[in-house]
Amino acid sequence: MKNNFNKKINKGFTVLETLVAVMIFTVSITALMSLSTSSQGQVLASKNKLVASYLAQEGIELVRNARDTYILDFPNNPNVSGWSLFLSNYVPACSTDGGCNIIPTDIDLVGTPCPMGPMNGCALYYDASTGLYDTTSNAGKAYYRAIKIEHMNTSGIDEVKVTSTVSWVDGGTNKNISYVEFLNQWPYAFSAHP
Repeated sequence: MKNNFNKKINKGFTVLETLVAVMIFTVSITALMSLSTSSQGQVLASKNKLVASYLAQEGIELVRNARDTYILDFPNNPNVSGWSLFLSNYVPACSTDGGCNIIPTDIDLVGTPCPMGPMNGCALYYDASTGLYDTTSNAGKAYYRAIKIEHMNTSGIDEVKVTSTVSWVDGGTNKNISYVEFLNQWPYAFSAHP
């Protein structure tokens, strides 16, 4: 009689063990799925910050390219220097709060003022056909780049302060990243070498 009683207890205990095991399994799967969703959000946020960082650095490079192009195109012109042409074509358009946009394929190389708004700067969208971010495609996630150029003449050094700021919305909050660089009139060192 004792053996029958023990068998009944073991059968009930096995069902209880199974229920506990299923519950533990369910909780662990739910935790893993929650962790996976959280990780995907962090990966997306990191991607957005990396793209914004590259776009901000590109803004600095666009200004450097424009400066170099003007200086190289007018190296020894007695009437107007490439540096002064660069300043007259970029500083007025790029000194506003919204900054300016520089289009690398623009033959005239002139800064175009960007609209001001909650996200200052010109909207940039990814163009899948070219693999580049530009202002024309109007598709996908928008980044807003404001390139600001301030003409400075401190301690006898004629230079510009370039600030490239990229803003974007990530998870409902506004984010931004900025790079600052000082560029000067470099033909002095350039013309000293044959």
